[in-house]
Amino acid sequence: MTTEAARQVRILHLEDDDMDAELIEATLGAGLDCDVRRVATRAEYVAALEDADLDVVVADYAVPGFDGLAALAAARARRPELPFIFLSGTLGDERAVATLKAGATDYVLKDHLSRLVPVVRRAVDEAAERAARRQAEQALAASQRFLQTVVDATPDVVFVFDLARRRILYVNRQVGAVLGYAPEQLQAMAAEMLGGVTHPDDTEKVEAILARLAGARDDEVTEWELKVKTAAGDWRDLQFRAVAFNRDGDGSVAQVLGVVDDVSDRRRGEERLREQAALLDLTHEAILVQDMEYRVRYWNRGAEKLYSWPADEAVGQDVTHLLQVGNPSDLLEARSLVLQEGVWTGIQQQQTRDGRDLVVQSSWTLVRDEAGLPRSILVVNTDVTEMRKLEAKFLRAQRMESIGTLAGGIAHDLNNVLSPILMSVGLLRRQVTDARGRRILETLDSSAQRGADMIRQILTFARGAEGERVPLQPAHLIREMQKMAQETFPKSISLNVSMPGDLWMVSGQATPLQQVLMNLCVNARDAMPEGGTLSISAENVSLDERAARSNPKARPGP
Repeated sequence: MTTEAARQVRILHLEDDDMDAELIEATLGAGLDCDVRRVATRAEYVAALEDADLDVVVADYAVPGFDGLAALAAARARRPELPFIFLSGTLGDERAVATLKAGATDYVLKDHLSRLVPVVRRAVDEAAERAARRQAEQALAASQRFLQTVVDATPDVVFVFDLARRRILYVNRQVGAVLGYAPEQLQAMAAEMLGGVTHPDDTEKVEAILARLAGARDDEVTEWELKVKTAAGDWRDLQFRAVAFNRDGDGSVAQVLGVVDDVSDRRRGEERLREQAALLDLTHEAILVQDMEYRVRYWNRGAEKLYSWPADEAVGQDVTHLLQVGNPSDLLEARSLVLQEGVWTGIQQQQTRDGRDLVVQSSWTLVRDEAGLPRSILVVNTDVTEMRKLEAKFLRAQRMESIGTLAGGIAHDLNNVLSPILMSVGLLRRQVTDARGRRILETLDSSAQRGADMIRQILTFARGAEGERVPLQPAHLIREMQKMAQETFPKSISLNVSMPGDLWMVSGQATPLQQVLMNLCVNARDAMPEGGTLSISAENVSLDERAARSNPKARPGP
């Protein structure tokens, strides 16, 4: 679209002859929508150049006291972008060439005024195009300066790589901070750059990366890591991300634009973390990290062994679900205390995945972030289940020792009570002659003797020594128990005793065995309040190998 289609063409007309001026303005008005401002002197001309908003200058070459070249020089000095057209009746070829060399846009002879409108139109359009191009170039330059500022300000290395020539076309100055090279050094390496700075172990990897980049889509981001040698000769771990930047005529990727991040410190930190995690896996304690929403973030091998939950299943789960805390309120109390004081230590009842109950000594430590806010809780749990059982056994042993001491004192007193009874039985035997009375005395004497034996057993227990084992005939113990039961148990309970006549002897202590029989019979009596039959049987048994293995103290045989 031409300039005059959008607005009037503003023309400064330098002409001293009134008739020529009128003819020229009429010619311009007939072919253009224009606004012509005529000036006739140097002063008017210079003032118009300073003040007026103009599109083109049309000047007579020969103005009295002010020639055309002077007018051209004044216009170029003040408005260098303004088109300047000479209009003259006497302009030879040499002079015309001189004006063009001096900067005139064109010239028109007064006897060829039909060329004036096309020349003015072309000059204005070309000026508009030059102005638009100049604005675009300025905008592009500003954009390039802005992008260069951004690229130079970014902490990452930014580069453009030519795949075909295998060379760096552009790299920002941050490459100096990361690798110690000036951008010009890497660009000067050309195709030898890859082999010169990448680690020998990554040679095949580099070829595979280049193949991936060559086939990348426009929206595809390709990522990789390489070991790259610095200018000082050491190696850094660099992470690359690149996209297709330019393509050849056949559509293949010609150049890629990428950024580089130095991850050497991060990789060393990750390696240290792996080493520390390996050390944590060597400990027997269960070590875990839970976030502030009770989700597990770390689960060491000790925790896997203790709770039977593998790490890949435990991480991300609710810790209360994994540990099956016996009393959830204890967990809330521990959490409240660790948030207040930073640490907490205590005993917790927990359960493993397979339902095994645990008692753990638990130590919690609050971990805060850089802002000082709670981020997670480090938990170290030690299994003290067996220790607690041993403590309970020790306490029971202490109680039994106390009971033994007390029983020893009671046994002495009971012995003093039984002694007169035993002596009285001996005296009464001389006076009682009827059968029933003598049976009662025998029962009394037998019971007193058993009481005395029991007292001796208690005294033996109180002293911490085992009684002496002797050969015993269990048939005698059974008959004695039968006799006692018949005389003392309710008549609603009938007694049935079954044993062979050649019952084998056993090695043991009479009183404990008698007590065992007594306890069994009393329990049976109490289980039959309405009466019933109480059966006592014994038989000879030879144990085979299989039966003997069921009891660690048993041996095959009779």
